[in-house]
Amino acid sequence: MKDSILLSIFLFFAMPAFAQNKVFGLVKNQAEQPVAQASIKATNSNGKTFEILSDASGNYNLLVPNGIYIIEYDGKGYARKMFESVPIQDSNLELNVVLGPLSKKMTGVTVKSTIKKENIQSLITLQKNSNSIMDAISAEAIKQIPSRNTADVMKRVSGITIVDNKFIIVRGLSDRYNAAYLNGSPLPSTDPDKKAFAFDIFPSNVLDNIIVIKAVTPDVPAELAGGYISLNTKEGVKENEAFVQIGIGINSNTMQYGYKNAPKGTTDFLGFEDGTRKLPNGTPQSLKTFNELTIQEKINLSKTFNNTFGITKASFMPNNNLQASIARKINIGKVKLGLIGALSYSNNFRTDKIIRNDISNDIKDTNFSYNDVAYRQNAVTGAMLNIGADLGKKQKISFKNFVNQNTEILDVERTGRQPSQDFEIKSFGSSFVSNTLVTSQLQGSHAITTKQLIVEWGLGYNKIVRDMPDFRNIDYKRSLSVPDGTYLAGVPFLIPNMQTAGRFFSKLNENVYNAKLDITIPFAIKAVKQKLKLGTFVNNRTRTFNARRFGYVTSNPLSNVLEQEPNVIFKPENMSASGLRLEEATQPTDAYDANSNNLAAFAMFENSIAQKIKLVWGARFENFSLNLNSNDGLNNKTYTRNYNNLLPSIAASYALNEKTNLRANY
Repeated sequence: MKDSILLSIFLFFAMPAFAQNKVFGLVKNQAEQPVAQASIKATNSNGKTFEILSDASGNYNLLVPNGIYIIEYDGKGYARKMFESVPIQDSNLELNVVLGPLSKKMTGVTVKSTIKKENIQSLITLQKNSNSIMDAISAEAIKQIPSRNTADVMKRVSGITIVDNKFIIVRGLSDRYNAAYLNGSPLPSTDPDKKAFAFDIFPSNVLDNIIVIKAVTPDVPAELAGGYISLNTKEGVKENEAFVQIGIGINSNTMQYGYKNAPKGTTDFLGFEDGTRKLPNGTPQSLKTFNELTIQEKINLSKTFNNTFGITKASFMPNNNLQASIARKINIGKVKLGLIGALSYSNNFRTDKIIRNDISNDIKDTNFSYNDVAYRQNAVTGAMLNIGADLGKKQKISFKNFVNQNTEILDVERTGRQPSQDFEIKSFGSSFVSNTLVTSQLQGSHAITTKQLIVEWGLGYNKIVRDMPDFRNIDYKRSLSVPDGTYLAGVPFLIPNMQTAGRFFSKLNENVYNAKLDITIPFAIKAVKQKLKLGTFVNNRTRTFNARRFGYVTSNPLSNVLEQEPNVIFKPENMSASGLRLEEATQPTDAYDANSNNLAAFAMFENSIAQKIKLVWGARFENFSLNLNSNDGLNNKTYTRNYNNLLPSIAASYALNEKTNLRANY
């Protein structure tokens, strides 16, 4: 027994000495092509060497014990690259390496670098070899940024400005002039009134990279004047791994100012509405059928609406977040499968104080002066599953899926003055806005070796649902000339006013379907390699938007009910012929449906002229059609638009030296 205990103690302390760690990554050249059969050699301080060769795709996976290493990369025809004094201690190291060409005048050249510089170099190489003017940020850089969502990451990209912590401006051009794509598939709009994608709804931990193209080439959709923003989720599996990260924190403003909220649902912490805020069963389906109700029927209906007005002091949990992912390599015969699954969750609380003032044009009078306290809860729940299949002989297929629920719950208390109208006010507003994003893409890349053709294709489906159930607000006012007077609720006489006492319900649904096919044909002119790329793209969008407006009214403007607090005034017992009731204020313009189609085809040449000049030129043809069914306030209208555009472009780059390119695009 004693010997067993001693042996267990020995093994416990001896295990770190024999721990196996992984050094893995991708070896490629400066043209972004994989380097096969490159030698990767790791030598520790004891002089022991571990060696492996990269596979046909440039990937490698080397097992080494704990230690301090010199790691060397050597490919035929490339300069050797070395990393010195690399500590590897009970951890895995991902190192993606770019090998430069070996000069004919020199042999046995070794380039020394650091791991940090090499990861940066990999990204610089991508930008250097791009056909267009672009910026990019890699997964390695994203890991180093303390950001929960993509909008935070985008702040680090040059030429990008973030508005409202969610929308993007590229080179001074607002969101409507920019195109947002996920894995090559266009993302739907998150705003019912404009073309815009809220990047804060997308978690950053599932991203492999972000690429921002700022000059259009024929193979890029032409729906932009600012930038083409491409979000790409993780795809390749270099090794089996699992990752879990849990975070807890507290916002200093929340600790200082406290936290309040309106009545909530049981699943708000997940970002899902449990029915607390939905329209009651029996609510008429349209304004027309609502107006056909009798006064008593309207009163009875008003009693069925949940009394969720009022904001009271509440306890809150610390901000918390969870990120988990798993990657697995599975070999089925000659087929290599890679699976990546990821879960993300966060629930955060924040209290903000905001001062709002409006001054008259002559700067003599104050129209209003408000002090707001905003209590925010942001809950995000997301899941990703990507499956990639390497069929061998440069044949790959991937199936990428992502679903995300991003919800902001906002409660606002306002106090202030309106001197221009002789009012002192206090008001309360509460909203729940959820964005549900579902995406799915099936993509393939195939090399036809007999003709050296590259065929790439893709099918995509994206859907977003923006739901705002029961946005509600109530205003109270008293005269500035009677500072000790009683605040009265702003419930109007018989005619509803959404600005002072109302409830608003809206839902947006947008579906995006797309397909593409690209063929790259290599050829040569006087032994100089050239390329011709042909492609086609189809994109269909459908959208529906509906809103309902309800406002409280009174038939007795002198009623004492108007003195009651928000959490009491709209109780069922106050709904009566002599008290309060709901009227509908929905407008004919509060609903529309639309669809658009974009059919495109392009031809693009990549020509190398001499050794320093590269031209990318060609043309893209796009047919765009739009149909909108809406109402102009009086009549139902159908609007139809159809455009045919031939869009030529040319991009030129001149290599001033090995490190500098001069670019021009038109």
